[in-house]
Amino acid sequence: MNSHTHIFPRFPGWHRSLAPTNSTVAFWSQEANGDSSSGSVDARHIIYAVDDMPCRTELYRLVLSTSGYAVKGFHDRQVAVASLHLAQAKPALLITDLHNPTMRIGPFLEQCVAACPGLRILLVSGFGYHQGWCFSVKPDRFLPKPFTPEELREAVNATLAGEPVNCVG
Repeated sequence: MNSHTHIFPRFPGWHRSLAPTNSTVAFWSQEANGDSSSGSVDARHIIYAVDDMPCRTELYRLVLSTSGYAVKGFHDRQVAVASLHLAQAKPALLITDLHNPTMRIGPFLEQCVAACPGLRILLVSGFGYHQGWCFSVKPDRFLPKPFTPEELREAVNATLAGEPVNCVG
């Protein structure tokens, strides 16, 4: 994929062959900063990606693993929250879509931050971000779809670096 290729092309039916399955945990990539045989991964490089479309979480893994991140993907927000509670190595970043049929965004973000204080949040959506949304937990950054792999990497790096929020509608 080159830097001008959009991750989420806008044409009907492109994702039908990758529709959600009964599997709630898509993958656990340990390519980043650690010995994959021992399972040791630097927590600063762990990212949870939560999206009801398996193809999106897989794309996050493919793009971000090349930058040294370990990505754990989920299709169900409730399973992601449970994993946060059980995880010994907590993630530094949560990437999630605005819409997911398994749980509303507000309660999901609240539960994630309660399970993992200090968790940074990158919200992605094709619907735009509105400052007036009533989330008790605000995302650190918003990334509108469609975006390129480079835009994703830049957003992740900026969010983890604590750069000023760019949540604009």
